[in-house]
Amino acid sequence: MSTSIESWQPESVEELRQLLESNFQGPKAKVLPVGGGSSLPPVDCGVHLQSGQLNAVVDYPHRDMTITVEAGIRMSALAEVLAEQGQRIPIDVPQQSRATLGGAIACNASGSTRYGHGTFRDYVIGISAIDGQGRAFSAGGRVVKNVAGYDLCKLLVGSEGALAVISQVTLRLKPLAASRRLVRADIDSVDVLDAVLEMLNTSKTRPVLLDVLNPVASGSCYQVFVGYDGTEAETSWQANQVLEELKAAEPQSLVIENEEDTDRLWSRLNTFQAAPPADGFV
Repeated sequence: MSTSIESWQPESVEELRQLLESNFQGPKAKVLPVGGGSSLPPVDCGVHLQSGQLNAVVDYPHRDMTITVEAGIRMSALAEVLAEQGQRIPIDVPQQSRATLGGAIACNASGSTRYGHGTFRDYVIGISAIDGQGRAFSAGGRVVKNVAGYDLCKLLVGSEGALAVISQVTLRLKPLAASRRLVRADIDSVDVLDAVLEMLNTSKTRPVLLDVLNPVASGSCYQVFVGYDGTEAETSWQANQVLEELKAAEPQSLVIENEEDTDRLWSRLNTFQAAPPADGFV
């Protein structure tokens, strides 16, 4: 059995379609979409499909709060384009400088803010893809109020490339958050942890981030991180409110992180999912 690995790096969607069509009509090699290579490498032999050169911004009517891009665009590059108009996709994909949009959607890599902002299924409103026979198809559209037909967009989110190779995506957007606040609770027992999580379910606040680290991950104790984003007034009120609410559970400590530590820990919580360090979280 051959163990050779071939790599495809198409420079256009049409070239990608032709490669898949030729492969179907000819050798029928296993095609493994690898996006930006930010996740674990494939264990099977076959053709590694790298989409990084399919990175064009196709349409960006920023007043409509939508954008259409090719699926090979890096998440960091997409964030820069959106930030120029004060907009964002509120999803924290790990390793944004390497991860492609198509790969993140195929893996449904939605990060820590999925607790409040949801997953890619909530933001993909249009999608184009090519199946294993080289047949291109589209679903959804470029406007938010498009509800016609079967919801193939949601079907392809999280499909890990098993159904088709995503070539183009239309996303709905949100404004950039002016402020972020992170509250940390250090906890020494499972009973207190249960009480804290129960209180968060009935909190007057609306967290966008909720992560729990066990003592092995944190290097010390159970840690609960509760994050908020929005205006300065919104995040300040919510952080102080949840601090008062959680005091009743009597955790070891409750801290509202400063701006610098909020940014650092928010980033660490995001990357920690993809590559947990051996020496603990902080």
